[in-house]
Amino acid sequence: MNIYEIIENLIRTFNLDSSSNLYISFFLDFVFEFSVNQNSSISDFLNFWDQQKNSASVIMPGGMNSIEIMTIHKSKGLQFPVVIFPFANWKDDLGKDKKWFNVSPLIPKKGISQNMVNLLPLKKEIEDWPEPFPNEYKKHKKEVFR
Repeated sequence: MNIYEIIENLIRTFNLDSSSNLYISFFLDFVFEFSVNQNSSISDFLNFWDQQKNSASVIMPGGMNSIEIMTIHKSKGLQFPVVIFPFANWKDDLGKDKKWFNVSPLIPKKGISQNMVNLLPLKKEIEDWPEPFPNEYKKHKKEVFR
C-alpha cells in the first residue's frame, strides 16, 4: 500500500470518517499531493509533514458562513460587516491626528485684533483644557471608534 492508502485505512480503522470533517479532508488532500509529487514512503512523508505542519492550512471557500482570522495588517482595506477585535488595548491617544483651532479666546488680548489659529494634536490631554477642546476631542474619538 502507498502512504495515501495507509492513511485512508487508519481513518476508517479509527472511525474518523463517520462525519464529514474538513480537517480530515484537507489532510487526505495533503497526503495525496505528497504521494503524487514525492516518494511515498512513510519516513519521507513524516519528514515532509514535520517541515510543512506549521505552514499548512485549511483553505475555506468564499461565501460560506465562517470566520476569517487574520492580522490587522492583512485585513487593512478589506470590508467586513462585523469585525471582532480581541485584546484591544489601545491608548486613548487616537494617533497623530491634528486639527486647526482658533486659540485667540485663550490668549489675553494686548492689542491683538485678529484670530490666532494653531494646529494642535487631538490627544487625551485636551479633555482637561477649556472649551472647545474637550468637545472636539470627544467628537473625534466618537468618529474614530464608530
